[in-house]
Amino acid sequence: MNGDLLPTLRSLKDKPGATSRQKVISEVFSSVERTRIDTERNLLDILDRIHTLSLEQVDETHMFTLSQVYEGLLQKMGEKNNDGGQFFTPREVIKVMVKIIDPKIGETIYDPCCGTGGFLAQAYKHVVTKARTAEDIEILKTGTFYGREKENLVHPIALANLVLQEIDEPHIWHGNTLTGLEVYGGLFSNAPALFDVVLTNPPFGGKEGKDAQTRFAYKTGATQVLFLQHVIDSLKPGGRCGIVMDEGVLFRTNENAFVQTKRKLLNECNL
Repeated sequence: MNGDLLPTLRSLKDKPGATSRQKVISEVFSSVERTRIDTERNLLDILDRIHTLSLEQVDETHMFTLSQVYEGLLQKMGEKNNDGGQFFTPREVIKVMVKIIDPKIGETIYDPCCGTGGFLAQAYKHVVTKARTAEDIEILKTGTFYGREKENLVHPIALANLVLQEIDEPHIWHGNTLTGLEVYGGLFSNAPALFDVVLTNPPFGGKEGKDAQTRFAYKTGATQVLFLQHVIDSLKPGGRCGIVMDEGVLFRTNENAFVQTKRKLLNECNL
């Protein structure tokens, strides 16, 4: 497994004509150097347990059992405030924001700092209830959800989470959204320039250098102000956004970029 299987999975994206699914699998395993399964007996035990699973055993109300278990683990990471905590937005907050924005089938949905994919996963759950045809399902699974994530360890978690939610092609770009520095963009190659819906909780209190600031009209090192500018610039005319913002964006006046961004928000957007 360590010498053959995992390296093969990691290299799938480099094959000529690699499919979207192969690229996703490759990125999911990009940070997995070796398995934690330490004996042949453990591996056989795992395979035996998987072999006993069948659809007949799963209650219809828990059809996506694995995705629910995975989301539960992500939630516990957030509650314990460890490595996953900084990327986790409370589930009820996400649900309310998605319900208010009410994305539709055929609209593109984008999160420029998607973390573990919570907003995109919840948006899928919301929109899939409106699907009436096979074409609707295909659009949702392959051409609806787009995101960006900077952290090397979080990017594969987001992909795994969204695939388990039944999104066949999550278009997640790996790199720094604000500087444009790309680690891997193979899943984002056909992404639109502008999006119908943005749902996001950008990081607060971070600092970016000049390489990020040059890409924006209003210069500041504050990540939340740069992300707000990015979000406004990423929306189609008439597009809509649900975003978590700190009070500083609305009330700080001691830095020019905060004032300029707030003015743009009030004058050019329907806030």
